[in-house]
Amino acid sequence: MREVEYLIIGQGIAGTVLGYQLLKKGKNVLIIDKGHEHSASYVAAGVVNPLVLKRLTLSWRALEFLDFAHSFYPELDEMLSIQSFHRAKLNKLISSEDEQLFWEKRWHSVPLDGIAERELEFLKDKNFKTDFKKGSVKGTAWVDLKKLLNTFREYARDKDILIEETFDYLDLECRNYRNIVFEKIIFCEGASCTSNPYFDFLPFSLNKGELITIKCPALNLKEIYKKKVFVLPLGNDLYRVGATYDRDFEKQYDAQLKRKELIEQFEAIFNCEYEIVNQESGIRPAVKDRRPLLGQHPLLKNFYSFNGLGSRGCLMAPKLSEELIDFMENGVDLNSEVDLNRFYQS
Repeated sequence: MREVEYLIIGQGIAGTVLGYQLLKKGKNVLIIDKGHEHSASYVAAGVVNPLVLKRLTLSWRALEFLDFAHSFYPELDEMLSIQSFHRAKLNKLISSEDEQLFWEKRWHSVPLDGIAERELEFLKDKNFKTDFKKGSVKGTAWVDLKKLLNTFREYARDKDILIEETFDYLDLECRNYRNIVFEKIIFCEGASCTSNPYFDFLPFSLNKGELITIKCPALNLKEIYKKKVFVLPLGNDLYRVGATYDRDFEKQYDAQLKRKELIEQFEAIFNCEYEIVNQESGIRPAVKDRRPLLGQHPLLKNFYSFNGLGSRGCLMAPKLSEELIDFMENGVDLNSEVDLNRFYQS
């Protein structure tokens, strides 16, 4: 029989960040996760960006999350002896006068001083298909999630705090799972949340995203660019291009059609030779009101959820994991906008 304080189900970005935070506080932690192959975290681009680029507005609690992320990821990288966190400017590509006027108007009205450059800059690069201007966002970065998740998994395996298997809800009791006795259990399952019978009242709205990785020696980009798709430099002439959003994927899904869509959007921006080296997809655990789902089960008081981070998981997860721990350990109230009990009706 094994006794732990915290049993974490899932080791995507939520489970990894939460596990690290608890271990740092000296807690006895055990993680159950079968692997990353189809995890949205594992295939995501990992962009850390405070702006909703389409509307040029700050995302919810953006500056709090951004400041915390910039200190958190380098600390985690140092512990793991890797570099997964890469600071990189994010540029919105602007091609029309209307877009330019919108940028100028929003820069003053939001306001975006300190968050984005006021002046648009002409792009002088023969590989761009048209005469773009770029509007640059400050403080952006990206997380190499494959490296981060795989390295933390190795760390957890070495520390004997990882069980690599599929979690079976039928074997779960109030404080026991098979031969494990736990004080608290936290579900960080990502899209698998829809199979969880204990949190089936939560209104998840899953969507599927497709990404491709290309090799393009001619580009030589050091920054992230965004039009309808983002183009993110990975190094060694490799670039991640994505992502699609499909809410109806369970009814009909054609990966080749999504691939074609990404290719067309990339070729609308760039005029250079390239080859596709990989195509991946993941299902995002989004929520109908676009807020994460954190907190305590309304009846089972040692059952918790940390989920629903959507496409901004890398931005939000570090700060929210700290707030969840503060709630579980010290009784500090969660922000009402993330508290999962906003959806519970007795």
